[in-house]
Amino acid sequence: MDFLKRHKRIFIIAIVVICVLMMAITYISSANPTIFGNALSFITTPIQSGLSKAGGWIRDRIDFFTGMSDLYDENQLLRDRISQLQFENSRVKLLEQENTEMAALLATTRMYAYPSMFAMVMSYDPGNWYKRFIIDKGAEDGIKNNMVVLADGALAGFISQVRSHSSRVTSIIDGGGSGVSAKVTRTEDIGNVKGDPELMLDGLCLMEFNTTGVDIAVGDEIRTSQISSIYPPDILIGTVKEVMTDVRGMRSAVIEPVMNFSLVKSVLVITELYGEEDLE
Repeated sequence: MDFLKRHKRIFIIAIVVICVLMMAITYISSANPTIFGNALSFITTPIQSGLSKAGGWIRDRIDFFTGMSDLYDENQLLRDRISQLQFENSRVKLLEQENTEMAALLATTRMYAYPSMFAMVMSYDPGNWYKRFIIDKGAEDGIKNNMVVLADGALAGFISQVRSHSSRVTSIIDGGGSGVSAKVTRTEDIGNVKGDPELMLDGLCLMEFNTTGVDIAVGDEIRTSQISSIYPPDILIGTVKEVMTDVRGMRSAVIEPVMNFSLVKSVLVITELYGEEDLE
């Protein structure tokens, strides 16, 4: 296709030259009907016929390649249009996803009725399996240490470090924290939900109890208790995935949080401090 574009002018000039020569020969033959002219006509007629056919063939080829060039240009325009449509489609999907997230956060604000602030997740701390992440709100926005963070209609963690325009969130699956005082919704049994180094790898956490005879079962809903130090009561945490009992009869449970820490992109920060204890 590039070869045709570069030599198209040469083909056209060659055809013009051939046509001019044919016109000159024809003129000479008609103006001098002599033996020489007849002989020349005898010689040139087959040549003219051949050249005419060749010219027709070349013209057909030029038309063919010109058509191919036009098709190539049209195809390129279609490709560009498809790319544009794909880009616009991606933007629409992103907006739909953001709208879904915003709707979920709005539902969360209505669910708990606490004063809150929307924030986007900027990054995760490297190598920590999503147990800590950075949001785009900080001291300049009124964020303070120990403010509670929600996502997906459930507890995510708390603000553990505040900068001017960003803050670090320590999640409930972080094994370094003191945990969350929580209850089994069905039985009101109180325990402590905390991170575990092994369970954290699967986005899970552990609930431990200080007394025997605890009534807890797989599928039970877990929420924050009324005696939590910084977390308001009755905030959803997750559900019981597995129950264990040790030789002393003490029970513990694996908790699957509602929120997926590896996928969280936006959160709500409760802007009212429930407790003043610093967990950092």
